[in-house]
This record gives sequence, structure tokens and C-alpha cells, in this order.
Amino acid sequence: MTRVFAFICLLLAGLPVAATAGLSMPVTWQARGWIFRYEPADEPFFMDGGVIATVDLVAWDGDALRVLLYVGAGLTINMGLQEEDVVFDPRDAHYSLIGGLRFETSTLMGNVEFLHDCFHDIDRYDESTEVWNAGKFDFYNRNWFPRYRRENWKDREGRGLIYDAGYYATFWFFPRWGANEYVQHDHDINTLVGGGLKLAFAHWNNNAVELRPNIEYYYRSGGEWAHRNNVLLYLTHYGSGGTAALFAGPQWDNQPIKPSGDRWIFGLDFYL
Repeated sequence: MTRVFAFICLLLAGLPVAATAGLSMPVTWQARGWIFRYEPADEPFFMDGGVIATVDLVAWDGDALRVLLYVGAGLTINMGLQEEDVVFDPRDAHYSLIGGLRFETSTLMGNVEFLHDCFHDIDRYDESTEVWNAGKFDFYNRNWFPRYRRENWKDREGRGLIYDAGYYATFWFFPRWGANEYVQHDHDINTLVGGGLKLAFAHWNNNAVELRPNIEYYYRSGGEWAHRNNVLLYLTHYGSGGTAALFAGPQWDNQPIKPSGDRWIFGLDFYL
């Protein structure tokens, strides 16, 4: 992780600074929170909730390109269902640490990111805690990024059918380090490829009906592929201070870390 941070600092230090460009410290936050229910529900899968937040610390502004250094963290909590009671298990948590560079033009954006994930089973001897580190590369248009999408939508007027699209593609690779189990432990995933769409097809003012398909394919060490895919219908309100949405749809999940199988999910999303 120290090497990755040093590499990011070198990249930032090496950017050309022209007379029309300069460094700044925007300290701009982005956050997402969610909670959803599985159907059918059972002991390990009833409800999931979480939050992830990043902050832009340093920005370099050029004539046609903006580069931002950001850091962040996330936490997901899983709840099960047992004899019709919700079981909140504080040992079953997933946390993330994030650091990267975001590149922005007038229409397109991309990330180069380091991600540390720990799928924690605290104080358990019968289950394994998977820990991974990933190099992550994302490519998307500005209409995908939550803050810019909200800016495009918050003052929209009228009602009716509409076509408005955001898209992204992602690629992850998982380095194999001879490291302590707190840094990397017990996963067999080599790469991940995925992508998604946000397709608004109807609206009234700044409220949108959207279809959001998302795919993730995991390539495992033994040569097999696994997946987590969903197609969700969103009812989204784009407000001046944030975005809130109700969603529902099917999910197909056979990836190796806590796979939920084939289920429907119903939930609430918000973005700041």
C-alpha cells in the first residue's frame, strides 16, 4: 500500500503545470448509502446496508483536463433472518479502503484506483475472512458520476418520455503479494471486468424512472468465471442537495465471496 501511495504522489507531482493551470485543495465529498432486502429471505440473506464515501483532496486543473487525488472508505453490514427475527451480526462486516486519481474532461471521466477490501468474519474459527487488494481502472461519461448527474437533473422541468444515459466500464486486477493475512488472504480471484448503464426513460420534473443493468464477471485462479449481475428499476429524485431512489429487480450472484444466488432485491439508495 505504501508503494501505491508513493506512485500516486509521483504521478501527481509529475503533471505539467501551465500558466493557465494550477493546484488546489477542493475537499469535495461524495457519498453513497443503501439498504435493501432479499426475496426470498433466509438466515444468511435478509437485509444488507452500507455506506461508502470519498473526498477529493488535491486537484490539478488544465485547459482540457482535471486530475483529482482522492481517498475514501466504506462499510457494509449484513443481516440474516432466523425464526422470523432479524439477526444483526456485528461480526459479519465488509470494509473498504480507497485511494486513487480521477481524470475529468468535459464529457468523459476515468479512475485509477487502489482498493483494499476485507470481508470480515470477526472472531470466527469456522469461517474464513477473505482480504484482497485490487488495482482498479474505470471509464465512464460525466452523466454516470452521481454529482454531475444530479447537477444535470435537479432543475429539469416538464414531464414525459425521455432518453438520458450514463454508462461505465471497469477492470480490476488482483496482485499476488507475499503479505500478512491482514493485507491479503484466502481469495482465488485474478481479474474482474464489468460495466453498467443508467437509462432514464420517463420523468416528471426532476424525478426519473430509470433502468439500471449492471454486470460483474470474476475470473478465478482455476480458470472458471463467476458473476454478480442485476437489472434494477429505479424511481429517482434528483434534489439540489442529494439524490434518493427506490429500486427493485432480480440479481444473479454466484461469485465466490458470500454469493446470494438468484434473488430479487428491494431497496433504498441515496447519493450526496
